[in-house]
Amino acid sequence: MSRRTQKGYDRAISEMDKLGSFLEVPHEVRQMAKELFLSLAKEKFTYGRPVFAVAFVCLLFMIKQDPSCQAISFTEFQSAIPQYPGIMISPRDIRRVYNLLGKKFGVPSQKCSIRPKIYVESIGKKLNLRETVLQEAIQISEEVLEKKFRIGRSPITIAAACLCAARFLARKRGEEDKSICKIRREIAEKTAITEMSIAKTLKLPFFQEKLGLAP
Repeated sequence: MSRRTQKGYDRAISEMDKLGSFLEVPHEVRQMAKELFLSLAKEKFTYGRPVFAVAFVCLLFMIKQDPSCQAISFTEFQSAIPQYPGIMISPRDIRRVYNLLGKKFGVPSQKCSIRPKIYVESIGKKLNLRETVLQEAIQISEEVLEKKFRIGRSPITIAAACLCAARFLARKRGEEDKSICKIRREIAEKTAITEMSIAKTLKLPFFQEKLGLAP
């Protein structure tokens, strides 16, 4: 990556963070937007597309997935985007990149959603999980998608449940020494999802079967 390209990415990330702060988006959501942008840059998704538009759309994607940010509309988001001399970011640019990301993640643009796997990987690293446990959580999140078992919950809620399930299974194998309540509490703190929401999700048939608790 050239120095000029890296400088452009750094500026885009900085402005994305400023926009998120202006919209009072939680730090955790802004951080995940940054990680999504960096992963897309690594895949060269930004090539041939407005870098600032990609960065802002990453923030918009994460906003749409977080329950605490649902009140932020597309219009409000678009009107808050700053304009720079020589850099015009139009609503068309935002919508076009938004739709392209929707296709990339394999969902209709009007229901653009992030795969739970992205949250599982990000949160799992912050929890310093063992690689085997993290990979198991990722596998569970992929099974959720394969079975189309989205159950009307946000990707981050699904990710939290997948992480809990993987750690519960590790506990059964003697690889995890923390209590079930403490595991759930730790994940709730990292995801900003309530323990009750995680517990309710884990009671659903898919997770009950995965944990060997199905009747």
